Amino acid sequence: MAVGLLLWLAPLAALIAYGGVPGDLAWFFTVAALITFGGAYAVLPFVASAAVSHFHWLTSGQMVAGLGLGETTPGPLILVNTFVGYLAGQQAGGTSMALAGAAIATYATFAPSFLFIVLGAPLIERIPDRGPVADALTAITIAVVGVVAGLAVFVGRHVLIRHGGPDLFAIGLAAAAFALLRLSRLDVVPVVAICAAAGLVRQLVG
Repeated sequence: MAVGLLLWLAPLAALIAYGGVPGDLAWFFTVAALITFGGAYAVLPFVASAAVSHFHWLTSGQMVAGLGLGETTPGPLILVNTFVGYLAGQQAGGTSMALAGAAIATYATFAPSFLFIVLGAPLIERIPDRGPVADALTAITIAVVGVVAGLAVFVGRHVLIRHGGPDLFAIGLAAAAFALLRLSRLDVVPVVAICAAAGLVRQLVG
């Protein structure tokens, strides 16, 4: 515990003392790691709201692009935080600051999480299937469903609506992708490739 706390809190304190965007990134993503529960889909609505509306590190369109990138690449979706940190740093000071921002956001996201897992996993395994603690965890799990729905609303609002009205192309493409996944034998990867190609054609055509 002592080693874990030192590795987590010493860099955090140094970055907060340094201030600026590095300090903001370290503090914000540490708070996000501490107060959210339920995985990446539960964390990202909080991150998206603060990064776009409060800190102005990136636009809502860039946030949706980061979510899309996270969904179509290997690795945990929470690495979208790295993307946010990169853009925040780039806005503040170019490529070197962007790389630093990405590293800070990643470290602040994972350091407390790893510490809690190492220290808390044995305790979680001892929690009985019934009782006050188990009931509380069940309630939190149910609440997470609502938070994930909030992320779906955020993405839908910025993808399916364009220039104040419904984006018929995006709506049609989403419906086609859903139909292909449900009614055909196509796997996820070909469907993603088809949608990416359609989006690229639209972007080129204008």
